[in-house]
Amino acid sequence: MKTDSLGQTLVESLNNAELWIRQAEQQFLVAEAIAPKIGKRATTEADNLLKVGYLKTTSLLLALSVENSFKAIKASRNELSVDTKGLIKTARGGGSTGHSLIDLADEVQFSLNSQQVNLLKKLTAIGIWAGKYHSPIRHDEFEKSNKDNPKSITLPHDIRIVKEVILECALSAKVQSAIALQIT
Repeated sequence: MKTDSLGQTLVESLNNAELWIRQAEQQFLVAEAIAPKIGKRATTEADNLLKVGYLKTTSLLLALSVENSFKAIKASRNELSVDTKGLIKTARGGGSTGHSLIDLADEVQFSLNSQQVNLLKKLTAIGIWAGKYHSPIRHDEFEKSNKDNPKSITLPHDIRIVKEVILECALSAKVQSAIALQIT
């Protein structure tokens, strides 16, 4: 069996909760670092494009960090399995797209408060389409986006919510969190 640089097989690597949390923390910390640039006033079209790009990148990184945090819990329970092709899609969780943060939270029995539910619904849309495309690629998402814009996140409030989710996931997965050690 082939192994990675840590001497782990694919199934061992996928079920390494610490690596999932580290990935989530990297994504979160970059989003947190970019976020202050979003509030700066744009004076040119190029500045405006950059500001919008910062917002989309921050949002996508927040979505990915939550997804990876939930997958850390799955990994801590050895729930991620592989076949000859790689990760078995049904094992990854997250509903039909693999990116539903609400479904992932439910699958790992992560209790969400109403603020978290609202944010995770938006971050799910961001992870599926809004962080990558200018428009949804499915009719149902297109109709939903016209009623509730998933691209509207509230900074720094939503960053705090995501940080709380990551910290709680790390605790549940029994992994020490590097962001827990940050001075706030």
